[in-house]
Amino acid sequence: MPYKNTKIDLIDSDSYSDDDDLNVLEVNNPITGQYKAQKKIKNNKNVFNNNKLQKLHKRIEFNVHKNHQENNDIKQEDSYDMYSCCYSPNDEYLAIGNGNGSISIFSSYNNQYDKCLYYLSDTNNLPTTCVKFRPYSSISDNKNVLLAGYSSGNLIYWHIQSQKKIYNIHEENNQILSIDCNEKYFATAGTQPIIRIYDEYTKKLLIELDKSHSSRIYSIKFDPNNSHIIYSGGWDNTIQIWDIRTGLSTKSIYGPHICGDSLSVHENKLLTGSYRPDNSIEIWDLRKISAHGTEPIYQTDFKAKFSSSKQMIYAASFSKDGKYFAAGGYDADKIGEIRLFNHLEQDVNKQVDYMNIGTKKSAIYSLVFNHSTTQLATVGGNQHIAKVLLV
Repeated sequence: MPYKNTKIDLIDSDSYSDDDDLNVLEVNNPITGQYKAQKKIKNNKNVFNNNKLQKLHKRIEFNVHKNHQENNDIKQEDSYDMYSCCYSPNDEYLAIGNGNGSISIFSSYNNQYDKCLYYLSDTNNLPTTCVKFRPYSSISDNKNVLLAGYSSGNLIYWHIQSQKKIYNIHEENNQILSIDCNEKYFATAGTQPIIRIYDEYTKKLLIELDKSHSSRIYSIKFDPNNSHIIYSGGWDNTIQIWDIRTGLSTKSIYGPHICGDSLSVHENKLLTGSYRPDNSIEIWDLRKISAHGTEPIYQTDFKAKFSSSKQMIYAASFSKDGKYFAAGGYDADKIGEIRLFNHLEQDVNKQVDYMNIGTKKSAIYSLVFNHSTTQLATVGGNQHIAKVLLV
């Protein structure tokens, strides 16, 4: 395979030079896959400045809401989109990955979204496409480490309080579009049809999973109950289920067209969100997948509140307790919307409840429940608004 010789650089924060030149793709929108020709970018020294933080505070607006019909709005007035979001394991922080290569960290305790606590800036200015807090584990005492993937091909370990890089791994000729991690491993995927698995302790590349996908990969998820199993989906209309011990895809599902962070696993259920108008939301029983594939146990789609068009999904997720699932995306009338569903384990085919949070002319790129299932955060483009729903 052509990707076996891909260069992976592991750079300690003390030895990494932000003055190095990078040859990268200038990306318009890593979610839709639009990009310009190659451009050489000169990095500048990454120095955190309190003046920058104070300026950021002035660019953010908030409205506090307290039920399913209302939400917190976080508005950034700069001309870049927001592509990703995640909560810390203890729900203390909400991280938002921005289109200018920065990450904004907010306190999610008591809905304190009135100021940005920390501002992490990667000086190549290319989009932060995915963010993920490292889970708490016995490997490290540090509980405030954030992994961030970039369309430059960088994967950076950030210590959020000091706003400093711990590690920088660079994947040549790859735009990282999805990351996930557990206590043993972390994984990346992107424009190359390949998943890279790294050892969490040594940060060394362990294996490349490259024998099943034929196009870019937009979403990867470790199985929450088996650290050796990982799910992946992308443009080739397949979901691959990998065993990293063998390096092979053991099962697959044909059908879902994944264009964002729209895979989610809860117990024996797999949720997929497809970028298409019909049957865009599907739930699959993982116990029923065979060599001949399977059929979804639940299918639906939905029209936006402000138009007659059906939403095409960029983002979908179960809540951590499995009580809800949510999905969001874009439609033909350029309206982005998220919808919250009740997920009844005893009758998964019955849609019990849903809600609309309409955002005109703004795609929904990412959404995530906090671990206690009290908040649902979502981010998007054009209007540069992050919304936090109190569930």
